[in-house]
Amino acid sequence: MKVTYMKKLIFSLALMAASPWSFAACDQTVNPGTNLASAVSSAPNGSTICLNSGDYGTVNFTNISRTGLVTLQSTAAKGASMSPKVSNSDFIRLQGMTLRDMQISNCSTNIQVAGNAWAQNTSGIVVMDYGYNCSTADKQIVIDGNTFVNTRPAWGEGKIGLVSVNGVTLKNNLIQGQSSGNGGDGIQTGGSLANITIGPGNIFRDIRQGPCDSSAGVPHCDAIQFVGNCPTCTINGNWFDNVEVVLQHHDANVPVVFTNNLVTNAVQMWAYSTPGSANNSRIEHNTFYNLGLAVWGTTGSGVSDTTGLVGRNNILIGSTARPSTCSAGSCTFTHNLCQAASQCGFTSSSAAVGTPIFAGGTPGSITTWAGWQLSGSSLGYKGGSDGRDVGTNYYGPDAVATTLAPPTSLRVN
Repeated sequence: MKVTYMKKLIFSLALMAASPWSFAACDQTVNPGTNLASAVSSAPNGSTICLNSGDYGTVNFTNISRTGLVTLQSTAAKGASMSPKVSNSDFIRLQGMTLRDMQISNCSTNIQVAGNAWAQNTSGIVVMDYGYNCSTADKQIVIDGNTFVNTRPAWGEGKIGLVSVNGVTLKNNLIQGQSSGNGGDGIQTGGSLANITIGPGNIFRDIRQGPCDSSAGVPHCDAIQFVGNCPTCTINGNWFDNVEVVLQHHDANVPVVFTNNLVTNAVQMWAYSTPGSANNSRIEHNTFYNLGLAVWGTTGSGVSDTTGLVGRNNILIGSTARPSTCSAGSCTFTHNLCQAASQCGFTSSSAAVGTPIFAGGTPGSITTWAGWQLSGSSLGYKGGSDGRDVGTNYYGPDAVATTLAPPTSLRVN
């Protein structure tokens, strides 16, 4: 065997191992027209069903009660396509396919959606337990390493809809852009939710208001819009780039935890429309660059209704933070680093003023996640209230993991 071939093989296998998902050996291989629901229902725990290329249409996985995971994967990267509808079913994993119009509903548990690409100009995915008599247990739904580019809303205004569900993790996904007349939020919630984790590794990009203005029935284009309550929502380790509004709270009371995020070239950070809806939120270890307006509190002019909000260890560069709507002495702002004193519209203890130095160079030229790490000589390096760097402390992945086609053979000559 040639040395160069061995190196390429080892490198490819290493990439596959490093991905958020990986191909497994096929236990059975099927073609379009196969009854996939029956195949999933009868498959042994831990087995893999491989799908040859083609369109499998709308596939209803309904009332499939399993005790262990079965994986459906495409034999060729994104070659198999379908519209999956998962209802009252358990332990199903879909990966490496082209998907559209996906629904997970009716108390389904342990559903994994990994490494798929959504067909453009089709609906995204909705996870919904509203209207069903579901238990309050964590459903353990994982949406990991998928690409949603120019997709339409799947529920309400959200390309990804989360409705009255307990236990969803979204990580390593690319949620990007929309065409004219095809707008929508990146994520929209509804009803009462719990244990929703957004991140790490998601990239929200090019979600702007313009396309919404020409989209019937879709008035908002926010990266994330909360409608309803979510007492345990966490947004950690995401990159919001060129978005209109990072967070929109509409008729919601969400004491959100917003940590280790990177916000670049956004119009507005925080839009709370309900008085007191920012109570007990935590905004910590985030890096904001070229952000038009950061409102840490509600949006009403002159109101003082927010209590318990914590804003600490953040970096603001070329950004403006409006004075918080916190009631006197009821919120905590400390150890924030602002490029200029005028950019911090709140009173922060142990604050620093100056321009940080990043590993990737000047902010306008940084294109990788890792480039936003502070250099050892920078203002704010190890300067946080917890001894860590001010700003985000999450530096990767730089992009959604590369999807690799499964090898058809591994011959050694």
